[in-house]
This record gives sequence, C-alpha cells and structure tokens, in this order.
Amino acid sequence: CRALVMQQLSLTVKPGDPVADCFVATEGKYAFVEFRTVQEATNALSLTGVELFGRPVKIGRPTDYVPLTPETISKCEGTGILG
Repeated sequence: CRALVMQQLSLTVKPGDPVADCFVATEGKYAFVEFRTVQEATNALSLTGVELFGRPVKIGRPTDYVPLTPETISKCEGTGILG
C-alpha cells in the first residue's frame, strides 16, 4: 500500500515496498520516512506539493543530510542501496 503511489509514478527502482521504515507523529502533522535505496529517497522528493487529505505534502531531506561523496558512491556500487 505504501508503495502504490511511487510505483504508479515509476519512482521505484525495483519491485516491492520502497519504504524501509516510517514514523508518523501522533498528531499526524509530520513523518519521517526511510527509503530502501538512495535513488528512491531522491525520487520521493518529487512528490512535494502532492495533495494528501486536502493538504499539500512537503518533502525534504533531514537538516543534517550530507550528500554521498564520489568515494562513498563507488564503495556502494553493486550493493543495491544506491538503487
């Protein structure tokens, strides 16, 4: 179910649920979502502004996000976490 929108918009990189973990605040005003691949996390950013329950969704990276360095990307290639 969580993967449906991303799959319909071709934002997933492989079959199955792109969400590895999710926390929704009890008041429902914010959530933290962890994706299974870097590429799916990046793709999810394109959902910013999509309406959910009549309100536009705001999607962004954590404030302490550090982009992957070319060295880290090289080390991760072939592991599946890049997408």
